[in-house]
Amino acid sequence: MIEVNNINSEDVDIKAVSILAQSFLDVYDLSSKAVSIAFISKEEMREINRDYRGKDTNTDVLSFTEKSGSDYLGEILINYAKIKEQAKDFNNTNEKELDFILIHGLLHLLGYTDEKEEDKKEMIRLGNEFLKKYYN
Repeated sequence: MIEVNNINSEDVDIKAVSILAQSFLDVYDLSSKAVSIAFISKEEMREINRDYRGKDTNTDVLSFTEKSGSDYLGEILINYAKIKEQAKDFNNTNEKELDFILIHGLLHLLGYTDEKEEDKKEMIRLGNEFLKKYYN
């Protein structure tokens, strides 16, 4: 089950987000797991990033996993204002950038990390591979 909440002023296609997230869970044989996705303001994201990661900066996505064995996989927080900025930087549409960041957050829920450069490259590869299949 996917729960999506938009608790900021950005206009986000909640249905498209839910469909993409569910497709990801299906591909990874996790369709029985629940995921919560919340779109929050850049101010809230910076505060949470500071409080939980010790990084007083804005970020695009944060993922919080649950204990293994639970039916609840975890929560993803998304800063859509940051995604729109990044879309311009990467010459991407807002929707495609959101899709990429959502998949990135879901990969974090599966245990992938991007602290090391090689791990980051692997997450990018997996995200792009998934989205290529999803779009076709």
